[in-house]
Amino acid sequence: MIKVKVTKPRCAGRECFEHFSGPVPKKVKGALLKPGYRYCTGGKRIRYFKSRDPKVYVPSWCPLRKSPATLRVYCYKNSQTLFLRFLMRKENIPHIPGGV
Repeated sequence: MIKVKVTKPRCAGRECFEHFSGPVPKKVKGALLKPGYRYCTGGKRIRYFKSRDPKVYVPSWCPLRKSPATLRVYCYKNSQTLFLRFLMRKENIPHIPGGV
């Protein structure tokens, strides 16, 4: 059995997360960005982080957050695993990433 460590998603490091630190307010996409504020551009409009929002993890209103959490497989360990998954999908055999 393969153990899979599922971590909570974080905002820092994503292209949609910004921390405005300019000296004067600036208007971007119709929103006035104030110095020292954190904001997210992940949705249709810019949203400010409120003081009650988590400081590190993705808040509940984020469009990038999936609820309930799902396991996302971005790549396989090697080409044999990729080929095995291809054959299983071709034969309509259900498979679970992470293995059970």
